[in-house]
Amino acid sequence: MIITKDKIITLHYIMRNSRSEQLEAATKTFLYGSSTISETLQAQLAGLNPGDKKTITIPFAEAYGPEDPNMIIEFPKDRLPSDLTPEVGMQLTMNNADGQQFPVVITGVTDQNIVLNANHPLAGKDLVFDLELVEIED
Repeated sequence: MIITKDKIITLHYIMRNSRSEQLEAATKTFLYGSSTISETLQAQLAGLNPGDKKTITIPFAEAYGPEDPNMIIEFPKDRLPSDLTPEVGMQLTMNNADGQQFPVVITGVTDQNIVLNANHPLAGKDLVFDLELVEIED
């Protein structure tokens, strides 16, 4: 059976960064041609049969995009909760002007401020996928 739009695909993958560090491993079932899996990744499945394996690299521009320097901000330490001791690598949740929450990571600490990165953790990173097509259903 070949992969075509609207077939149900079961895919096992291991996602690694460019240094070969494993970031995620999962088995996903999805509708081929839907938006639940990136178009770039889906295009790499064309021509595969169940049991076939393939390794691909997705450049950051086609994955989570480049890091946006506007998403790196300095935040006054005196506006943090008094019981919080900020450390590089610590993850926090902030609220924007509309009250929506978003995750940030502390990337720097000075006497007066902390530096927060609100980019997606995989922004600016090329991703390597080890793929195995498990099943194609009608």
